[in-house]
Amino acid sequence: MDLFLGIDLGWREGEEEANETGVIALRRDGTIALAGWVRGLGATAAWMSEASAGVSSVLALVDAPLVITNVDRQRLCETETGQRYNRWKFSANSNNLSSPRKGGVLLRSRLEALGWRYDDGVDGPPRG
Repeated sequence: MDLFLGIDLGWREGEEEANETGVIALRRDGTIALAGWVRGLGATAAWMSEASAGVSSVLALVDAPLVITNVDRQRLCETETGQRYNRWKFSANSNNLSSPRKGGVLLRSRLEALGWRYDDGVDGPPRG
């Protein structure tokens, strides 16, 4: 990878009332290329596209669920995070299809419309 993007996505989706999203772009050698804050999914997608313009390979890591398939209750990963880290007062935010907070899913949709490709990593690292 030539560039790594880290996105700590704000939980609210609306452009006007959206929480700030922390963004960072790291070069392969670990130096910071860009860092800052954006507000709203449109600004986040735009920042990611601008930060990666002209770069041959980019890996974006987003701190938000990009896929939600469970109709209700917590996902298994959210339950297990709470079980393992609750003693340190840490847990994962719960999401399901009836949750009002689906910013990650909406961001993924916007990025795919711009030509980005989602990979869950289950099949190992990309080969191309």
